[in-house]
Amino acid sequence: MKVLIISIVVCSLVACIRADCYRQNECVSRGKNPIQYRAEQTWIPREDPCYSCKCFEVKRYVRGCQEVVTSEPKTRVAVKSAIFEKLYNLPDHTQDEEVKISKDEADTVVCKPISGFVFNWETWTFEYPVLKNVYFYYVELQSQCCSRFISISTSDPSCKVVRGSRCSTKLVRKDDPTKPCDAPQFYRG
Repeated sequence: MKVLIISIVVCSLVACIRADCYRQNECVSRGKNPIQYRAEQTWIPREDPCYSCKCFEVKRYVRGCQEVVTSEPKTRVAVKSAIFEKLYNLPDHTQDEEVKISKDEADTVVCKPISGFVFNWETWTFEYPVLKNVYFYYVELQSQCCSRFISISTSDPSCKVVRGSRCSTKLVRKDDPTKPCDAPQFYRG
């Protein structure tokens, strides 16, 4: 019974904790002398030392195209069933490919036209090229900054949240700020 009560208390406490984080589309510190950070670097922002930031690379996919792998077409007998085709024939595609491009090239990527099935009347087969999927992307830096400390919030009107130190808060009674508040607390950080 004690284990059940403890697990309920822990679960309710975990449910009330939420992360205080934000993202930026760059890895630059703000302020008078901005610093550019590289992927995987971490830093504490000068303008808000209560947060810790990390820079990481993000793939931005621009377009997906199909390209012909070989000029020799594969053939299919026209009278076979679709299930038979799936079970016994080689795949129509080869391994997918990812192509890294610059952000400036992103608007210029155009897929080349490909030929479709051609029916050969002499052999009664479909001929088609072997295709592969090609995905074009560019890499961009993003940073995520999260609070390094836990702060408290509440919805009880008889309590208020005050700063305990530079990067922390505490919940006190509105009528007597020297006494802690007994209302339910929500943590973030």
